[in-house]
Amino acid sequence: MPLQPRRSTARHRGVVALALGWAVLALAGRPAGGDPIKGRVMILVDTSGSMIGHFNNNNSCGGDGDASSLYTDLLQSKKNYYPGNLVSGKYDGPNSRIYGAKAAVTNVLNATGDIDFGLMRYAPAGVSKNHCQNSTWCCNFATPGCVTYNSYVQNGGKLNWEGACGPVANGKATDGGQILVAPGPTAARKILSWVDGVEDFRDDLTGNAINPELRANGSTPLAGSARTALAKWYQPLLDHNRQNPNCNPANDALCDPQIDCRPYALVMMTDGADTCDSDSVNAPTAAVKAIYDANGTNPVKIYTVGLALLNNDPAVGVLNAMAKAGGTTSGRFANDQASIEAALGDIVSASVKVEVCNGKDDNCNALVDEGFDKGAKCAVGVGACQRAGLKKCDANNDTQTACCVDDGKPDGACAALTPGAPGVEICNGLDDDCNGVIDDPP
Repeated sequence: MPLQPRRSTARHRGVVALALGWAVLALAGRPAGGDPIKGRVMILVDTSGSMIGHFNNNNSCGGDGDASSLYTDLLQSKKNYYPGNLVSGKYDGPNSRIYGAKAAVTNVLNATGDIDFGLMRYAPAGVSKNHCQNSTWCCNFATPGCVTYNSYVQNGGKLNWEGACGPVANGKATDGGQILVAPGPTAARKILSWVDGVEDFRDDLTGNAINPELRANGSTPLAGSARTALAKWYQPLLDHNRQNPNCNPANDALCDPQIDCRPYALVMMTDGADTCDSDSVNAPTAAVKAIYDANGTNPVKIYTVGLALLNNDPAVGVLNAMAKAGGTTSGRFANDQASIEAALGDIVSASVKVEVCNGKDDNCNALVDEGFDKGAKCAVGVGACQRAGLKKCDANNDTQTACCVDDGKPDGACAALTPGAPGVEICNGLDDDCNGVIDDPP
């Protein structure tokens, strides 16, 4: 079954077309070189309680779904839960920040195959917090709806999820995130099950929900989630490849022979400042810098996407500082689904390496400038003005080659080859004046 774009309103259909347009443009603009290397991008979606609010105010939308959203658990089946408040005959859930974030992720995943995405959320509350019964889902499959969050109006506000800061030591949330899907070639379909508006909270016989769903409920461990991304995603991957340089990705999930070349990125999407670390200003920046510094050869880039933030919100400065420390200059900011998709589109385009003509192995396949006609014979001019040359990388445009003076060195610098000067046409079977016509009257 093909992956489907998120969902049915005219606004969202227009944004789907925009996202698909990125993919077409990326393919059309790709140079003549070999296949690109896929970047690996972990997306952290803010699952704090405020994400159920509107983009333009903090009032709850009452849900994070729409009229097509379905809910199933051990006690009930296919209920249209969590579409939100009914306002002027329309459900308000599609106006929530988390709905926009989930829809944007869905559409971008459907629009590009050039990235291996992963997915994170904030830390679960754990069994020591309030009503939670287990450390992964909060609720057990046998006792669904064990959490009540009154900002959700359907199902009596009952949810299967409650977020928190995770463990906190010395004023720091040490494990403030939860990795739901690790980036990889087969991750897209797993991610889509978390953002498709459908929740089937029954055991799939492996200890996981048949169809999980992101919900908004809990704290904002911004720094803590970055620490989780490093400790439980990237650092184990990096250490494994350093210790096993000859590993085989065909039978080793942690193996990436291209870890020092492949683009890696962490996207941190949030609608507010850290509420868990005692230093909510400097701690998030330090946490992302630790990720960026982990691999000096090929750093993980950190992108921040702020949702529904006013210009004077202190979180704006924090997100900009995080982005700068993570090698991406400044944060992106979004006040609707389309803006989230535009930000993700920029990140996608920056996370794909394609081969260009520059004397380097850009796409990490141990070949240099493959797909270009470098070294081929060429010529400029016509008739007696024609001069033979050699194809080399065009110094002014790395997506093509140029016809250069033939010095026998296809990898050398290109000296522009120019045609000879035209002469006076005489009757000799040659094109003396170089106009493409032989023995024409002068």
